[in-house]
Amino acid sequence: MTVTTIKTLPEFKDFVSKNPKVIIDCFAEWCGPCKFISPRYHAMAEDPANAAVKFIQIDVDANPSLTGYLKITAMPTFIAFSHGAEAQRFSGASAEKIQAMIASLK
Repeated sequence: MTVTTIKTLPEFKDFVSKNPKVIIDCFAEWCGPCKFISPRYHAMAEDPANAAVKFIQIDVDANPSLTGYLKITAMPTFIAFSHGAEAQRFSGASAEKIQAMIASLK
């Protein structure tokens, strides 16, 4: 599995509605913590144990309408969606918190 880049609000809504378990990485190119966590996030997406989860990323600077819709105020922010609804979120570069978020998705 790979990480899918989402570029528009309609694309985001469509993706989340079609996939029951989604983890979103909201990042910025200039963000140091984003650069730190990115390889770990991509490794989680490639892990067969996480095959039921879809991983997406959103460049907050390139998608202001989507950033506003998701109410992103810090980077990186990770958001879990379960069956189309936001289940949880946190800001920061913590692989442990991402793993816990993945494990909690129903």
